[in-house]
Amino acid sequence: MEKNRNLTQPAESVKTKDILAASLKGFRKNHKVISGILIALAVLLLAVVISLCVLRVDSVRTSLVNSMMPATLTDEESGIVFYRENNPDYGSEENQQTIRVYYYPENDTTREKIYLNNGVFYNSDGEPEMYVSAGFTIGIMMKVQTIMDALGWAAAVLVVLVIVLLIVAWYRSFKKQEEERKAKYRNSHPRH
Repeated sequence: MEKNRNLTQPAESVKTKDILAASLKGFRKNHKVISGILIALAVLLLAVVISLCVLRVDSVRTSLVNSMMPATLTDEESGIVFYRENNPDYGSEENQQTIRVYYYPENDTTREKIYLNNGVFYNSDGEPEMYVSAGFTIGIMMKVQTIMDALGWAAAVLVVLVIVLLIVAWYRSFKKQEEERKAKYRNSHPRH
């Protein structure tokens, strides 16, 4: 039992971290392109995580939404052009809208702005005719949909790229193993 207990000398033992370090070094040496792409993907993942953390802040999220919102909307029936501006009072009270919507009478920008109450345009009878702030929100949704479509295509291209890189890495590894096998066979069966 005593001789089974200590088969290696402490100086000869290999630590796990040394094995992992050598393995990673060998991987980087043999697969430079793939390791570069993996580093790029890790950086991209880190950027996404940081972006998600930043987007949790209300003021950043509000600024982003306001930047994506169209500056003007035109009602096709009446021809009125509606404008929006950031609400300086947003956040001071509850149920406050982030934007204020206004228009100019007869689309004459030299005249005084007429602000809409809660983004609603009323007809001459005092009945709500159109919810203009909803139109601005739909404008945001259309931009977000365009961005989502672009991200979907980018993700598809990225998946295809990763698959192609894995196939190339497998092919190179297979080719290298095949060359080693052929060399070993030639060495064991020399020609006379």
